[in-house]
Amino acid sequence: MTPNARQTGTLFTLSEQAIFSGSSFLSSQVSFKTSRVGVTPNSPLAYNIDPNGNSGSYFAETHRWNGRLEWRETYYAPHFKLAGEHAFTLGTEFYHTRISGQMTYRPINIMRANGTLAEKITFTRASPLRYEYSEEGGFAALRVSGPDGRILIDLKSPDSKLGIRHLDLESPELRDKATVLADFPEGTYRFEGTLADGDTVRAEATLKHAFPSAPTLSTPRSGQTELPVKGAKVRWEPASDAASLEVVLKEAKGSRQMRVTLPGGATSFAIPDGFLVPGAKYEVAVGAIHEGGNRSYQEIEFTAQKR
Repeated sequence: MTPNARQTGTLFTLSEQAIFSGSSFLSSQVSFKTSRVGVTPNSPLAYNIDPNGNSGSYFAETHRWNGRLEWRETYYAPHFKLAGEHAFTLGTEFYHTRISGQMTYRPINIMRANGTLAEKITFTRASPLRYEYSEEGGFAALRVSGPDGRILIDLKSPDSKLGIRHLDLESPELRDKATVLADFPEGTYRFEGTLADGDTVRAEATLKHAFPSAPTLSTPRSGQTELPVKGAKVRWEPASDAASLEVVLKEAKGSRQMRVTLPGGATSFAIPDGFLVPGAKYEVAVGAIHEGGNRSYQEIEFTAQKR
């Protein structure tokens, strides 16, 4: 009775950083992601509902296409000192999602305990899927449940009139990989959200434990000091099984950060002149992104050269 499921997709990302005076900069990113999902019965047998146990093949067939456009603009203001060191970040985001597809249904047989047919349910036509929306409002509540039914995330912002639009969650960085995989098993994860205007949204995502090998950073070295603030580059050994790569550069103590998506065959990234603050500590991570979306990173720390 378990259906066959197949999912494919594409991801296109364009990012640009405009560096201004005083080490401030504007980060712009536009991305478009598509996915095609097919759920089909694994045999031509009809689905039988029987008091002695259900049998047959899955009764529904689904073909769905999702397209999502994301646009982000983030401005990182220069550092300043006033009873401590401060950095302001301003930004805006826009999301537009379109879902289309079709669901078709096979007959369902209702059987008696003696094995005879009590009723046959037939469906006259397919059900089209079409949903399109722009995310102008945030979430007032969001719940994520795992394949085993556990509630993994249950967030609420009941007194906010705007809700939550963008949220980054990070688990502890455990060295025991088996513990992480056990806490997030393979299977279908379900998302249920309530927007600030009262509308509800639901979605599903399939997690597989197919992780690419992490890139090996060669420059800068872990713990390196005096990295030049101009002309600096991040270099790594090629990742053979990466569909794409992500470079994340951020201050160890501060809010300035940069995320760049690169082709899977890239082996270096030039840090824009003016981004590094002399004497400041930074964390840089290079991640290999598998075609299914899973990521593996190597992260190190370094210190920018003092003036």
